[in-house]
Amino acid sequence: MLFKLRQRRTRRYQSHAAFSEQRISLQRVRRCRRVRGASKYESVGYKWKASETLNEQRRCSSCRRAVFDWFTHISAWVGEVRPVDQRKTSTEFGLSKLHPAIRVVVTANTIAVAVAYRGDECRDLLQCIDCQPRKVQGGWIDSLNLPGHQLVYPDLENLWQHEVFDPFELWFRETFWSADTLILYGAREGATWARLAEFSASAERYEIERLPVRIGYPDWLDSNDHLGTPSLGNV
Repeated sequence: MLFKLRQRRTRRYQSHAAFSEQRISLQRVRRCRRVRGASKYESVGYKWKASETLNEQRRCSSCRRAVFDWFTHISAWVGEVRPVDQRKTSTEFGLSKLHPAIRVVVTANTIAVAVAYRGDECRDLLQCIDCQPRKVQGGWIDSLNLPGHQLVYPDLENLWQHEVFDPFELWFRETFWSADTLILYGAREGATWARLAEFSASAERYEIERLPVRIGYPDWLDSNDHLGTPSLGNV
């Protein structure tokens, strides 16, 4: 911790103007934390400006609307959106035709599917797709990609669409929707995890419970209709 010395002279006698002694006190020096980098293309250094926080809130709202619209478009299969925890920069929600332990989390840079079963009895991420936007000359790139695989996008909306939403939609169609069982695991040390599987999957060590991925379907829905990728629609 940095300190500075401050000298303070005091009077020996209140009636005299002469200063006869000095006292040295330690005062904490306030660190100057830079907000932006030296160049305009560098990322934020230590803290966020109010305008940047507001931009993140706006981007989160835009991403949330896009995800809500897509789930509304396929509501016959996943049900209605049921918000669990909605904040300025993140949203957590469930879907009425999926098991309540399955939650979807959306932020300005992330879409994740999590498991939260009976409080802390089992918590895990089934999928988490995110990006790290960085401003470059000509647009934006995802700095999480390797240098040889970084595409330049004209704006943050296009970057989020191609780097986050499209991979999430593909995973939801091909991996999540093809499974019918959520298997929960727990170790004595306190570690918990979960995975998607078929109901016929054999029992494994540390398995604590099996939950159905989907709950409740309309009577007209055939058991194999939901496996067809085109039937989920596109947004």
